[in-house]
Amino acid sequence: MGDTVPLYLGSWKGRILEAIAVRNIRDWRGLLTYTQLTRENLNTALSELYEVGLISKNDEGLYWIENKYVYSQYRSYFDNASQTTEPLIQHEDKKILDVRKTVPKEDDISKWVTKWRDFKNLTFSLDARHFFLEGTYIDDLSKDLIRQAKKEVLLVNPYIEQCHLSNTLIDATENNVNVIAITRPIYEEDKYKDEKEAYHESLKKRRIQIYYDRRIHAKLLVIDQRIAIISSMNFIVSSTGGSSWEAGMISIDESIVNSVHKTIHQLLTRLKRES
Repeated sequence: MGDTVPLYLGSWKGRILEAIAVRNIRDWRGLLTYTQLTRENLNTALSELYEVGLISKNDEGLYWIENKYVYSQYRSYFDNASQTTEPLIQHEDKKILDVRKTVPKEDDISKWVTKWRDFKNLTFSLDARHFFLEGTYIDDLSKDLIRQAKKEVLLVNPYIEQCHLSNTLIDATENNVNVIAITRPIYEEDKYKDEKEAYHESLKKRRIQIYYDRRIHAKLLVIDQRIAIISSMNFIVSSTGGSSWEAGMISIDESIVNSVHKTIHQLLTRLKRES
């Protein structure tokens, strides 16, 4: 991936720009399906992109990115994924430039999980596009997936403290992956307040975006909008080190993954507006 994080990446507008620039999805219905936004939210984001002059729509109802720099940001950022489409851009002079780049293949994650399963000598099936893991296996898979991420790691977890699992978030940023975490704030009465705050600051210095919401209780992890983990596991030593028994469901079903992805981004948008 490129070194520069694209404008609006991780927001409603960013998902639209990614769809147009990387996926070559340029019609309204296609954008609705890909972004998993509501109709109202999609129209709001499109209007905002119109207002700042980033997109336009031709007579056939297809959307174009008008800003060459923003288009190049998205193309460069997703440059290392595997090819499936041939995106188009319409420049200010309305000439169309055909650019062959790369985006992840839909079945790549399935193949990777199958290899991981075989290496661990596990027997779960991917036929249903979901599977169950418990104990150290869910910790191992989470670590490996975060390290394998190509573009984005989305994490919702009430507790993020220094441990091997949390440190893999740093590994992801070293691969120029966009890492966003939503967690509970650290309270004044916390016995290890200073230590936890110092760790969070160290994560932020490594370009990990951390947002706080005291209501967080869910444990969600989405990698590259391709695989989602919904589990009991916290990002703390006692949870990942085997002191407590953890379990969860993993899904590679596109509709499920997109639903979790959409929910996290909606939460993220609300937190940004409240901040």
